Amino acid sequence: MKMYSLCALKFPLVLGLLALAPHGFAAGFDCGKASSSVEKMICATPAVSAQDDTLGRLYKWRLEEASIANKPGITAAQKSWIAQKRDTCSTSDCLSSAYEARIVELAAIKFNGGSATYVGEAAEVARITKQIQQDLRKVGITQPLGTCSHVLSLDSHPKSYGAFCDLGKQKPVEICDENMAGNLAVNFYGFEQTSAGLAAFTQAVCPGG
Repeated sequence: MKMYSLCALKFPLVLGLLALAPHGFAAGFDCGKASSSVEKMICATPAVSAQDDTLGRLYKWRLEEASIANKPGITAAQKSWIAQKRDTCSTSDCLSSAYEARIVELAAIKFNGGSATYVGEAAEVARITKQIQQDLRKVGITQPLGTCSHVLSLDSHPKSYGAFCDLGKQKPVEICDENMAGNLAVNFYGFEQTSAGLAAFTQAVCPGG
């Protein structure tokens, strides 16, 4: 693991920010194929459409980190939420509340040493990725940083971020960044690609001031 510091020397990149900050809102499914009244309401309500996009991202991350044995349970829980919570709504306020509760549930991370929260909003993921890129460049790391996923922040210090990112030709690396105290670290090998592992790494190396 390589560590760098903005203050002394403790950090690892990001190029491809591409269109990281999308303009407008987009549901996590194809609104052109929306058939049910609930799906049409989601597409017609920008705030709920944005929540659907966030939820889809968090659900994808949860599936990616889950073991083969646990994937069916995650899928079943999501289908149950759709049928018993989302699709029983008849107003946008009901939908928004249902999404908010499910987002909180999927975003929560527990690990030995504390808790963290997935950052699923596209604009926040873009902002954090840009911050990591800028901080990497401050310590001379100029390899292009591609996609960052599983972005999280520590509940004990919300400005301490962790993420799995494509760095140069390395896919992926484990990165944590907390630029207020000047801590940044990149782990290239031997890490587990789970939310708990990433949160523990962030807590240990970039705990915040």
